[in-house]
Amino acid sequence: MTAAALVKQQPPSMELALAAMYDWLVRHPRITKNDLVVDTGSGLSYHTRATAHELVSILRSAAGFTPDGDTTLSRVWLDSLSIAGTDGTLSSRFRTADVRGRLRGKTGTLSTVIALSGILDVDPQRPLAFSLITNGDTPLSARYVRRTHEQLVGLLCRYLARTRKPTPAPPQVTPALPQPPALPQITPALPQITPAPSQITPAPPQITPAPAQLPTDEAGRSELDELESDPALDDETAEQR
Repeated sequence: MTAAALVKQQPPSMELALAAMYDWLVRHPRITKNDLVVDTGSGLSYHTRATAHELVSILRSAAGFTPDGDTTLSRVWLDSLSIAGTDGTLSSRFRTADVRGRLRGKTGTLSTVIALSGILDVDPQRPLAFSLITNGDTPLSARYVRRTHEQLVGLLCRYLARTRKPTPAPPQVTPALPQPPALPQITPALPQITPAPSQITPAPPQITPAPAQLPTDEAGRSELDELESDPALDDETAEQR
């Protein structure tokens, strides 16, 4: 059986998969069939054609960095990628402190193509989507190319770290403490000091009535003469004589 016969007998599931991929590319990154070529669903084809710019657009949309992104699907997709220095095809790569754990990516390897695309999460305020593709007409040295890619990614991480803007601190909301009840105002009564009354009572002035001055002058006598005589008194006076 020839290769052409094998292709004809291929189940239609591949065509359905490719149609779904092209449909997603048109709806999200706005990439049409005229912009790139997807030959197989796995990507392991020398006939696939895509630029690094187009791959970055795909990454940004899949990671939810565009307005039409789906947060739930984006989280699932990001979790499916390998983590630098931790797991997957990147478990033994990018082990330096500035990259380890900060890269989620996908490798692509053919004899004449070595690629790495992913998301750098160094600055949470501006995650970076990147794509590195190295092509050649003859087989490439995978070790040399991957080492170069690691140097480029390390340079990007250092740049992001140095230009990172400080994260604004959330406002500190301190709950108001309950105010203690007001204490009663107790003002000590001042002792009432009443000065004792003076024990010395001044003696009232002694007023001695002057003795009556008997009239001895002529005016006094004339007054006596003018008094009417009292017969009883006259008789008593006569007896004393």
